[in-house]
Formats: sequence, structure tokens, C-alpha cells
Amino acid sequence: MSSYFLPRDWQERFVRAYQTNLKKNFLLEACTAAGKTAGALHAFDSLKSVLDWRFLVVVVPAEHLMQQYAQDAFNLFGLNLFVTAQVGKSGIFP
Repeated sequence: MSSYFLPRDWQERFVRAYQTNLKKNFLLEACTAAGKTAGALHAFDSLKSVLDWRFLVVVVPAEHLMQQYAQDAFNLFGLNLFVTAQVGKSGIFP
């Protein structure tokens, strides 16, 4: 666990809920600036060794969010995310 991050109560409850209900999909919904990025990174950091996770895929809707997420991952948890913009490269996006 990161020494730079002190999780909020709801973030701890989120990680515990995810641990006890390991479904393929899990929705985390919170208002702007509630700490969704930190909460998701906290979940990954807390569970990566327990569940033998070796990588993390993050999908965000805009390039500036991609940079922000990568910076938060590094600042809070020391995670170096490989950042690449592939918008418009697949058949899904115009």
C-alpha cells in the first residue's frame, strides 16, 4: 500500500466490497472530485498481490484525463502507466 495515500472511508468500503464480490464487472459511481481515480488505483494497489494482477488497463474518454490519471497513479502509488492515445484508430470511433 502507498504511504502517500490515505483512503477515505468510502474508498475502503469499495475495496472491501470488491474483494468480497469478485465479479467480472464492478461499477464505481461517485460525483466529480470524490476520489474515483484514487479509489480505483487504491483497489488495484490493495489487490494486485492478493489476486496476482500483473497489469492494469485504464480507459478514459479524453487525452487530458489520460495524462491526469497517469500522473495520479505515479504520485499516489508510484505506478508508471504506459500512456497511449488510440482514439480514432479502431472501427468503433469515427
